[in-house]
Amino acid sequence: MTEQKSVSLETFTSIEGTKEGVKVYFSYTAPSVALAYQAATYLCDLLDKPITPNGKNGDHVCPIHGVEMTRHEKEGGVWYSHKLEDGSWCRGKAK
Repeated sequence: MTEQKSVSLETFTSIEGTKEGVKVYFSYTAPSVALAYQAATYLCDLLDKPITPNGKNGDHVCPIHGVEMTRHEKEGGVWYSHKLEDGSWCRGKAK
């Protein structure tokens, strides 16, 4: 009778960062290094994307400055903008 041996590999991945002033910690156990890398890449991408008040990543982010834009409504119209350091407003469009 021959002896059989098996080897099992699990990779533990953890990502720690700050998301809009809140400390975030993700952990993931993967059955392979390749899956651990994919998970780490995905989680790092999530940390890089802004979260809007409705909780969806990347919605209503200024394409020029990469910051969250605020929703405004007036007389049935809706638009998004954010305030610049000089006090003026940006609507996310080139002038």
